[in-house]
Amino acid sequence: MTDQTRVARAFAGIARCVLAESSAAEVLQVFADSCAAAVGVPSVGVSVGPVGDCPHVMAASDERAYVLEDVAAGDGPTPARYVRAYGRSLVNTRLLPHDGRWPAVAERALAAGIGLVTVLPLRDADEILGTVTLYCEDWVGLEVPRIEVAEALAVTASAVLIEARRRDAAAARARRLSVALDQRVRIEQAVGRLAERWNVTPDEAYERMRRDAEERDVPLETLAREAAAVDRW
Repeated sequence: MTDQTRVARAFAGIARCVLAESSAAEVLQVFADSCAAAVGVPSVGVSVGPVGDCPHVMAASDERAYVLEDVAAGDGPTPARYVRAYGRSLVNTRLLPHDGRWPAVAERALAAGIGLVTVLPLRDADEILGTVTLYCEDWVGLEVPRIEVAEALAVTASAVLIEARRRDAAAARARRLSVALDQRVRIEQAVGRLAERWNVTPDEAYERMRRDAEERDVPLETLAREAAAVDRW
């Protein structure tokens, strides 16, 4: 397979995420796999921090990248944290023994056979959403054309990721609203049952439920379920 074919397949894979309305996690996994193949590096890791309703998402092209991304997500300085803080790429950065800049990542990377990294930002305008890290086993690094391919893929993946995260956030809000509506309906049904049982107005029944919930330190939803259980018996 030629380099051009691998690059074309990488962009096609990311484009399919648009058509399939994939989640943020699926977008990142496709990107990690596609980028490793297109650029010709052994491992690619990608990590995006939490935004709004969306949780932290991490993906990797292989187990080694998963381990290193997990180390990079911990406390202390890391190449990825540097890129997120300053918005600048790290290109062909050697991970030297006892590296004072990010010792934890350097130690684990060298143990895994990684000699250097290139870390690119994933951007939404001026905001840094996350990073993509290309792990190289040698000390030579990536040539400019391969870095340009990775940068182009990162820009494309960022656009797809932004839309996917918007969908994920909208779906999360919709789920919360649905749960809240269901709870409200159950509480109103319970108020109606209790008002009839106690021969009081709905407002009086609701106030009695509220006071009982406060005294017992339980949600109104709990009392609503108890009222429904009593009616079933």
